[in-house]
Amino acid sequence: MTRYHYRLHSNIFIYIYQKLALRCAEVKLTSPNLTGDIKAFQETPHLRLLSLHGTRIHGNLSALANLSLRYLDLSGTAVTGSLKDFVGETVAFSFLVQTLDGLRHLLLSRTKVTGDFNALTVLRKLIAVDLSHTAVAGRITSKWRGKLRHLEILKLQNTSVQFAPQGEELQKLKVHSRYTLKDERVLRWLKELDLSNCTFAKNKMRASNVLVLYPIFWRLFVQFLFTFSLARFCHSGPINSPVEDLLLPLAMSGQLTSIQAGGTGIYGEIPKLTDTEARIDGENVSNFTFPLAKSLVTLDLSANNVTGVHGLPVQGRMLLRENHQLNVDVKVLTEALGKQVFLDLSGTALSNQDEAAELLKEGVMKTTHMHAFRDETAGHACKDVIGTLKVTPSKFLPQELCKCLPGWFGSGATCEMCPSNKFSDDLGFDTCKSCPANSTAPAGSTKMSDCKCKFGDLHEGICACDTHHALQKGDCALCTKLHQQCETPGSLASTAVPDMDYTRLEPSADEAHKCLPPAASDRCPGSHQCGPGYNGTLCSSCADGFWATRGKCEQLGVEVFSFQYVCFRMLQGTFDFGIDGKLLNLVRFLF
Repeated sequence: MTRYHYRLHSNIFIYIYQKLALRCAEVKLTSPNLTGDIKAFQETPHLRLLSLHGTRIHGNLSALANLSLRYLDLSGTAVTGSLKDFVGETVAFSFLVQTLDGLRHLLLSRTKVTGDFNALTVLRKLIAVDLSHTAVAGRITSKWRGKLRHLEILKLQNTSVQFAPQGEELQKLKVHSRYTLKDERVLRWLKELDLSNCTFAKNKMRASNVLVLYPIFWRLFVQFLFTFSLARFCHSGPINSPVEDLLLPLAMSGQLTSIQAGGTGIYGEIPKLTDTEARIDGENVSNFTFPLAKSLVTLDLSANNVTGVHGLPVQGRMLLRENHQLNVDVKVLTEALGKQVFLDLSGTALSNQDEAAELLKEGVMKTTHMHAFRDETAGHACKDVIGTLKVTPSKFLPQELCKCLPGWFGSGATCEMCPSNKFSDDLGFDTCKSCPANSTAPAGSTKMSDCKCKFGDLHEGICACDTHHALQKGDCALCTKLHQQCETPGSLASTAVPDMDYTRLEPSADEAHKCLPPAASDRCPGSHQCGPGYNGTLCSSCADGFWATRGKCEQLGVEVFSFQYVCFRMLQGTFDFGIDGKLLNLVRFLF
């Protein structure tokens, strides 16, 4: 068998490869500059393999309907046409007629092909089919029983295929057989089924790995765009049927390892496929385990409206991210952790949080010690779950796993930013602390030092003037100008100790004044009181029992009392005639 590989770059070569193809078994053309009509291959009876992937070939698919192709790859071309016109109503099985009955690989991804994908059931030897990103549609019916027994790969992502049967066809496909109709199973040998209708989740994950290098503003902006895209596009997929309507018709497929159905509008609860009630061969069977539960390795139902999981139908990975609110049986969580099954619940809120919280208390579910997940926009930090369970802690168990960040207050993952003039300096504050008096702070403050004093600075949690300064009329003044001693922070001009030789004119005056000589240091010794024997304004008067002599106030004994002194005191009415016999001694002294 002759094989030719051509990389043609122009429409000039169409005539050449058309003539060569008449005697070629395989033709592979990959140049993106290659143009021409697919009809050029219409008269190539010996052609078995035709690959025009990524070229600019156009034309109707039906032009190849009469070939005996085994492998056809027109992915990424401008080819149009209907599957029904390509396959035909019937297939001739005579070896004397050239037909598509032997076609094994049909790759039409990203073409303009349309039609009902049920037309494929007549191509009994198909192994791999890729109709992704086309306009094909349809649902499986009971006609699929026993058909396409060699089909292993079926890719229908981003198409209009609804796949899940409805009505009477659904009831027919829910009737299973273990023995007598073994060969009538639906897609018995299928290994991979891709129905996903959303690529945004994968793109979001890829972008997040790159965006860590960019400022947080851009990261949050891009995450918003992806979230908006997921909400707008991913929840409007073509299936729009209950989960069980998708899985139960395939439940007897014992070779199926991967089902991708993200963003397809699937809703409801995932049916239990192990130890369950089933109708097999017309009888009700208890504790039955469907073959699909033993073979299925990956089940992706992300970005849908799945509401409940009461069984674990996979052996490896079950992806349920971005499913709004989900009730996951604690037995499923326990089984996933125990059997090391990867269960992705990220972006999905847990509706039975109280039950799941018990697993934390019992030690079945373990968490990290640190609150590693930080959401600066929502104001919380969360611990992560250790093991094969992937969650968004703020949606999974917010009260148990999350605390409000410093600068925020609240409970769990429900946090508000601290208002102005308040702060929180640790995780998990349910209320914010108030700033000290005479200080202000912006909203979201994370420590007391964010509180800025109107005067001075913070000293032991209060606003006060620094050392060598005193508070005077709402501001801090140098104590040297006030003639006061301020050796410690927090001094007040009205109460600070005056300097040596200085005193206040009034008890609470903000400033001290120079005492009069002579003996100023005796009069004003640097304290709140005048020196011994002095009183009055600026300590200029002598206290009781003291007499001014030579500019000083000296304490006088009885022997120095004078007649003039007695008379002076008597005139003032302040002389004490009875204390200790002072008058008697004075009389004896004078007379």
